[in-house]
Amino acid sequence: MRLMARMKLPRKLAILAVLFIAPLVAALYATLAVALHAYATTQGERDGISILETTQDLLKAVQVRRGAGASVLAGNEAMRAKFDAASASADRLVATLEQQVRGTGRFDVVAPVGALASRYGHAATGGLGTSAAALFDSHTDVIHAIFLFEKDLAVASQLGADPDASNYHLIDSVLFVLPGTAETVGVLRGKGSAALSGGSLGDADRRELAVRAGGLAEQMSMIRHHLERVKNMLGANTLDGVDLGAVAAFQRAAASLAGGGASIDAKSYFQQGSDAIDALYRVHGALAQQLRERLAARAHAEQMKVAAIMTLSVVLVACALYLFVAFAMSTHEDVAQLSGCMRAAGDGDLRARLAVRGGDEFAFIKRGFNALLDVWAQTLTETRRVADSVMVGSQQIAAGNLDLSGRTETQAASLEQTAASMEELTSTVRHNASNASHASTLSAEASERAADTGRIVTHAVALMTKIHDSSSRMAEIVSVIEGIAFQTNILALNAAVEAARAGKQGKGFAVVAGEVRALAHRSATAAKDVKELIHESIRHVTDGASLFTRADDAIRSVNASIRSVDTVVSEIAKASEQQSDGIEQVNAAITQMDEVTQRNAALVEESAAASASLREQAEHMGKLVGRFVLA
Repeated sequence: MRLMARMKLPRKLAILAVLFIAPLVAALYATLAVALHAYATTQGERDGISILETTQDLLKAVQVRRGAGASVLAGNEAMRAKFDAASASADRLVATLEQQVRGTGRFDVVAPVGALASRYGHAATGGLGTSAAALFDSHTDVIHAIFLFEKDLAVASQLGADPDASNYHLIDSVLFVLPGTAETVGVLRGKGSAALSGGSLGDADRRELAVRAGGLAEQMSMIRHHLERVKNMLGANTLDGVDLGAVAAFQRAAASLAGGGASIDAKSYFQQGSDAIDALYRVHGALAQQLRERLAARAHAEQMKVAAIMTLSVVLVACALYLFVAFAMSTHEDVAQLSGCMRAAGDGDLRARLAVRGGDEFAFIKRGFNALLDVWAQTLTETRRVADSVMVGSQQIAAGNLDLSGRTETQAASLEQTAASMEELTSTVRHNASNASHASTLSAEASERAADTGRIVTHAVALMTKIHDSSSRMAEIVSVIEGIAFQTNILALNAAVEAARAGKQGKGFAVVAGEVRALAHRSATAAKDVKELIHESIRHVTDGASLFTRADDAIRSVNASIRSVDTVVSEIAKASEQQSDGIEQVNAAITQMDEVTQRNAALVEESAAASASLREQAEHMGKLVGRFVLA
């Protein structure tokens, strides 16, 4: 996998092409090799048949020379012409055979033909200058050598191993059965004609003739069997012209001669044997012609098969190469388009789209990539819009924060001034409270002196006075409470206003102001109820005291004046203390508000800095998105 990952696409496709085409070429080569081998084998068989025809002619010439020579040596001079003609024919055929095998390149039988020619030359060297038996035996050896050569030729040319089983009877008849039968007839002809030419037929000759005549009968039976099988294979009309009557007649003549029941001269016997041999060779020629035609037809079929395989191989390889080249070019084009579009997208140009053709995997990838580009374009468009909105909003926020920062700083400065003024006011109120306390002390001393003077008044007047004084004090206390409640309510209202101005930082202070205001309201309500009760009590005391008015006018007038002064002074002292406490609370609240305002100013500055940073980030994001070309 790593090796393939390091390879580029053309090399991968080349490897795939080799892996695909190599087995195809190997299979086509093997098929073509088998077809060529079959064609070469058939051509070799055809060459073997051609050489076999020459050897059969040579065999026939040697047989004629053997028989004619034996007859001449036996005293039949009439056979000399046949002997000479057969000798010339044999010499010519030997030369033809040697030339023929030298021109055959499919198998090598030059050495066996050379040995055969040498043996024939040795047998023919003596001519008629030897005995009939020696001539017959030497020529018979040549004939046996021809038979052995034909067997070797059958092996070398693969006629004996023909792949078509239906050719068995044809090949067996042409190679072995008919030549063997012709040799038997030739021996019978030579032996018989030689014996007849000598004028007498001995017992040994008769026995040999009888044996060979019996063998000829068996061979005739085998020939008929082979011919019947050949007719069944090739058709009933294939061998209509074949006639073995001459062979049968010669077999009967030889058998009769061996039995001593026939009288025939040597020439007639020799001619009858020659007719039988001619008949056998006519059959041999007909069968050889059938075999040649079948081999030629098979060779043509195999040649056409080779041509078809070669044509098919070329077409298949060409088609495979065309398909691979087309696939490689299409794949390269698709990859190049995809790479170019991805490169353009990487450079920020999202306008390019891939052309989608077909329905293969690359088309699926192209559609998916186009859809991805569409999604990216939509996302970037929306991002650009949001970035613009964020930038505008951040600018507005920054401007608002700057304005708020300025106002907050102004408010902080005002609060500092207010705090300073409140410090001065607090100092003044404290001084007034101290003076009021001292005046209250002096009023108390004056009141004691007035009280000492009033002791001379009767116990009832004193008691009524005390009751009236207590009621008056309660009324005054209630009035003070109402005043405190009213001032507390005002202070709570002011605190609520300041808390509202402080915003979120004043929420806690606003809650406390609300609680104080509620408490002041409840205190005012309770003071009102108590005041009503005190007023009712004062009415009762006034009714009682009116009885002592005339008696106690002078003293009451003095005491009332003193009490009034003392009450006023006490109220002033209490009010001063309350004012001092309230102003201190207000001062603390203003100080706290100043601190909160300072913190708010710092937060506003931080918010302004954050808004500026947000604007910068929005501008940067806008620049990043702006590098993409969407339309």
